Amino acid sequence: MATVFLYRAGQITCTYIQYQPLIQDRHHPAKSSQNDKALPNDLLKSRSQDVRVTYPRSHLVDSSSPGFYHIVSRCVRRSWLCGVDSETGQSYEHRRGWIERRLESLANLFAIEIYAYAVMSNHYHLVLHVDPQESKFWSDAEVAQRWIDINPPRISGEIDQRARQSEIAKVLADPIKLGLYRQRLGSLSWYMRFLNHPIACRANLEDGCKGHFWESRFKSHALLDEAAVIACMAYVDLNPVRAKIARKLSECDYTSIKRRLKSPSNDIRPFGVRYRPVSPRLDLTQHAYLLYLQKTGLLAPSRAPPDPRLQARVISMASYQRAFGSSQAIAQWISKRGQHRTRGIALP
Repeated sequence: MATVFLYRAGQITCTYIQYQPLIQDRHHPAKSSQNDKALPNDLLKSRSQDVRVTYPRSHLVDSSSPGFYHIVSRCVRRSWLCGVDSETGQSYEHRRGWIERRLESLANLFAIEIYAYAVMSNHYHLVLHVDPQESKFWSDAEVAQRWIDINPPRISGEIDQRARQSEIAKVLADPIKLGLYRQRLGSLSWYMRFLNHPIACRANLEDGCKGHFWESRFKSHALLDEAAVIACMAYVDLNPVRAKIARKLSECDYTSIKRRLKSPSNDIRPFGVRYRPVSPRLDLTQHAYLLYLQKTGLLAPSRAPPDPRLQARVISMASYQRAFGSSQAIAQWISKRGQHRTRGIALP
């Protein structure tokens, strides 16, 4: 059971709907129509409306407060990003490594932490924690170094240290640019820009073509409480399993869950925090998280009896809503932005 939440004119309306679990990935080109049949008409209608109507990013991402977000970026015309194209037989599997390395290297430079990711055939998912205020406490030298290291000057593929130091000195000598770069290092939009643009240029060069590689900038959904964050992490980590790309979590290549299975730590710590100490933001151990994945009933065979409530939480992440969380959290999120209504899901 899931709740579609609508806030309008100071009052809350909740509509309860029931639907079957998604067995395969909605976003996979060959399986999208079958999975859409498992969704109720109301949810499909809201999904199509969100796709057609754009919404200001400032209304979706809080530029002043830290928060968690689910990010989705898809290739234009659902073309192949990674994997093997079933029609041409051409393999793009190596591009998964491009994205995995790029997203983590950037997170080491931005005030962003990666809690989950999955690189699929024509899109990828991220669960990020963004803290726009963190960069304000960095020294001027640290800001300049981080900004230049996003795209450092190179010669024959190697970083030119002399040119790098020269560029850092230029930034330090310009207070206006320094303040601008400090703000951008805490911006989700700038992180996604530096993530997607180099991948697009590299893929177009490899394909011998020009034009858009990504169908849009990216889609973002606010995760307003811990229950929403954990459910979204599970949705992202289970993407390859639901798409039948993998049968077990250990076979989910280029995903956060496979890396966590190899980690000796029992804490759910973020990726991309090499240069700064970060305490766990989630009251959850890795053992408890793996049990959570089992209880969703989306793994076969499951070692734990399915929990319908957890299953509904995870499946609800497939819908195109602007915010996920408790009814109270969504109401506060709307009120803070001075809005009268929004589309969101209050998790059971």
